[in-house]
Amino acid sequence: MTNLFKSFINSIMRIMSIIYDQIINSFLDDLKLSGLSNNSIRFYKSDISSFISWLRQQLRKTGILSDNFRDLLPFIKQSFAQDYKNYLIAAGTPHVSINRKLSALRKFSIFLYSREYLSFDFAKNLQNISVAASKKAINFYAITEDFRKHLEENKASNNT
Repeated sequence: MTNLFKSFINSIMRIMSIIYDQIINSFLDDLKLSGLSNNSIRFYKSDISSFISWLRQQLRKTGILSDNFRDLLPFIKQSFAQDYKNYLIAAGTPHVSINRKLSALRKFSIFLYSREYLSFDFAKNLQNISVAASKKAINFYAITEDFRKHLEENKASNNT
């Protein structure tokens, strides 16, 4: 790769990052103005970044390949908030962490709606998870993971 081409690619990546950061930074600025601590804001940033990474993965499965968050906004569906919650549960994320991430997601969804980035609040009906539900889901995840390992060890077909 020539230096000119590398420079061009780096410029494009910086522009995409700025657009992404504008929305996130605006959200974080709102949180600062509301009086949240720097530690809380750090968690919000981390939790929202995790959701955006998950969102990108989901949309890539459908052929939407943009790394620009603004470009992904039109593809956000109401069901994504619940799907993300289910993903966190299935991954065995502790219930306290899930609830913190869901709280951040609800606040971010309200922000996107109030700033008219979205025409709806996609996390409006998103409920926290109880300790009992979390334990039940983690047990289910462990069983399915054991079954998956069993199939791999026995060289079962990927279609199984």
